[in-house]
Amino acid sequence: MSEQDQVQAARKAFGQRLRGLRLDAHLNGRQLSARSGMRDSKISRIELGRQNPTEDDIRAWCRACDTEDQVPELIAAHRQIDEMWEEYRQASAPGSSSRATESSRSTNSPS
Repeated sequence: MSEQDQVQAARKAFGQRLRGLRLDAHLNGRQLSARSGMRDSKISRIELGRQNPTEDDIRAWCRACDTEDQVPELIAAHRQIDEMWEEYRQASAPGSSSRATESSRSTNSPS
């Protein structure tokens, strides 16, 4: 699995975890939207892993689901996913050190 796939899988798992909180609170997307102030389309994108929530979104989600005790753990998990994404982004950027190292190996190798 590529790094990008790992990040996407982590985002999707995080969204499923938030969805579980919503379902445990017996809320549908529109009810969560009304309680949290987020649009229902944003809720759907977060649950499907297509949009990364902000830390404020996580707090609002937990408040709406009456699960505020889970905020610290969820924010810690969210930050790990952000770190994974940033590492992937930096590694795949043009001129990144990993590519430069590979390039120098190929140009310095004996023929």
